[in-house]
Amino acid sequence: MNFKKTFNNYKQLIPIIFLAFYCLDTIATAIDGTVVILYKTEEFELAIQHYLAFGAVVINMYLFFFHKVFYKYGLILIILLGLFNILTFSPLRETISLKGLPIGFQPSTLLAGLLAYVINFDRATKFILRTVRTNYTSEQIVKIEQKKFTEETQKFISRYKAYSTESLHQIVRENEFVPAAIEAAKQLIEAREKKS
Repeated sequence: MNFKKTFNNYKQLIPIIFLAFYCLDTIATAIDGTVVILYKTEEFELAIQHYLAFGAVVINMYLFFFHKVFYKYGLILIILLGLFNILTFSPLRETISLKGLPIGFQPSTLLAGLLAYVINFDRATKFILRTVRTNYTSEQIVKIEQKKFTEETQKFISRYKAYSTESLHQIVRENEFVPAAIEAAKQLIEAREKKS
């Protein structure tokens, strides 16, 4: 349980740690002075984009630990700037060509963005659906979310029926579970109190 709590507190850092490992690989490559590109050894030295990427990783770590409210904005900015080689985390800078126009592209940053999406899947998906979904009025969206919440609460009620009253009180007290789980625990406690 303690590991789970610690993991949940720090899982948002995974994309930045991932990019930090790429930065360390880049530094090691710069110290070595060479990089292999298509079986050909080339000289390598750091560019301004690398230094900016190192600074961005440090700043985002600082934001996570001391100004967590701004962390997600910093992460989004790093991912957007990194995708198009404005920040370069890995030794190599990839380019793709769209109709003859070369565009910088960072696969490492794309992977970090995918990691961030997977970690925040529910929130990110809700945000995307709210942004894309224009067919529903705000009242309809509220009703849909209430229905979903009620369904989730019923699932947790089924799961928690065998739990002791003390365990249910602990779920409510800790306030670390999803809202539907806490509501289910409250409803079960209330039902048990009415019976006695």
